[in-house]
Amino acid sequence: MEVGCAKLRLGEDSVALVFQQVVRKGGAALDDAVAEAVGALGEDLADVELTAWRPSPCALSHLRTATWSPSSRSDRGRSGAVVGDVVENHGGALVTRHIEKPGPTGLITTSTKPLPYQMDTRVLTVGITDTSEQTRRVLLAEAAAANGARQTPELAAFQALQRWLELAGDREVRIPFADDLARHVPVAHVRMRRDFPQLLTAIQALALLHQRRRGRDEDGRIVATLDDYRVARTLLLPSFTEAASAGISTAVRETVEAVALLLAAEGAPTAVTGIAVAGFLKLAKDTTWRRIQRCIELGLLVNLASRKSLPARLVLGDPLPDALPALPDPEALERELEWPNGHER
Repeated sequence: MEVGCAKLRLGEDSVALVFQQVVRKGGAALDDAVAEAVGALGEDLADVELTAWRPSPCALSHLRTATWSPSSRSDRGRSGAVVGDVVENHGGALVTRHIEKPGPTGLITTSTKPLPYQMDTRVLTVGITDTSEQTRRVLLAEAAAANGARQTPELAAFQALQRWLELAGDREVRIPFADDLARHVPVAHVRMRRDFPQLLTAIQALALLHQRRRGRDEDGRIVATLDDYRVARTLLLPSFTEAASAGISTAVRETVEAVALLLAAEGAPTAVTGIAVAGFLKLAKDTTWRRIQRCIELGLLVNLASRKSLPARLVLGDPLPDALPALPDPEALERELEWPNGHER
């Protein structure tokens, strides 16, 4: 195996062990990591050959992805299939297993912090409302469930629909207004190249589910309507708007605007504290601080405190961009295209 200018001749399991050590230690201690890994191979030592071990930055980038999980290591094609290798521990021995999963596939994950940039540009973020009102609604729902008041949804109709789609339903969907959407969504960020297909997929999925009420084109494909786009837009607009504004969510915008109002008040200090912001937003201190940290990361707020142990002294940073929807308004699009409501062109 050759990575950059690093050349290794190893058995499959030995490759996994060496790469795991290299990835764990990182570039700063690369030589020590390799020596440690080779020493741990024991009787496999004769199966190892290292030559010219001074890898370039490009080589390091390959090594650091050598033992990630299938979701981050795999090559995902247009078909939605996942193909990749994963290192597993079998009785103390690290074994490489090849995985191939047919599509469609998807990734759903949760995090209390923003995802790393490369991962964040490959997913759509759904923010969780952190207001006191939302917390109250959650508690009331839990109370209702404890008292048996929450109704269990009837799944028989949905299961029957799924069986019908598999056995007799049409699968192909045409979106006659796809070109018009492509001309109206913002394109300042390259990630829209990945996000836009997700919008089209949502429209197609909705048309597929409502296919008995949709027309067909000359090739027998289901024809999506603006009604399908309306529902897709309602579901995706918050995520698309945050993505198109480089991570500026509604919570971030509310926090920056709160600091601006506090600073603009008559007799206000030159900087405001986190406690003042929490009181203005009527949120808990820790909840507010998470918002403030995100604002600081985005450069929208600046903390003038000289040490972490001191109370925050917040001032405005970069100007807050205008809140522009990332998906065109369906009514405006309908008027522009001169379509009857809910019907195809």
